[in-house]
Amino acid sequence: MKIIERMSRRKFVLKEYDDNSIYKGVLKIRDDRAFVDLKPSEKQSEVQPEQNEIKKVYIKKKHLQTAFEGDTVQIKILEMRKGSKARGEVISILNRSPHIIRGIIEFENNVTYLLPDDDKYYVDFLIPKNKLNGAKHGERVKASFVSWDDKMKSPVAEVIEILKDNPLHSRFRFDCRRILSAR
Repeated sequence: MKIIERMSRRKFVLKEYDDNSIYKGVLKIRDDRAFVDLKPSEKQSEVQPEQNEIKKVYIKKKHLQTAFEGDTVQIKILEMRKGSKARGEVISILNRSPHIIRGIIEFENNVTYLLPDDDKYYVDFLIPKNKLNGAKHGERVKASFVSWDDKMKSPVAEVIEILKDNPLHSRFRFDCRRILSAR
């Protein structure tokens, strides 16, 4: 496969690209950005000399498949520009790390969701009724990740603990009620 590499302003070069280069690493999500740090031992196939300088591969949300932070993933490079960031996509999840999610239970249209507090969980979790363990709408809970097979559907979680009300959360609810009752 060949890719077009931009050399300078209005100058492009057609270069050979090793399409079979697959990398392995642990997915990290920081400040709404996903990336995999690469080490020399994490390269699974021979790559061209100019690709040896890749240290970090950035992944857009649409290319994460069903991976979360801490999962060991296989990635494929999609885009490389000289002097710029390498971009890739997750092609498989090799090992899931255990995920404990804290968040608030929301009940809408006969479906229960967990809205995560942490931004590294970029989707809401579906909680089946038999996995609620007594949690009610608006309560803060700690949940365990169960499965996520299709990226077009929500991941499934199970409530493992109902947390006591966070003082900031209680104050927010109190302020909202006070503001609404003043109207």
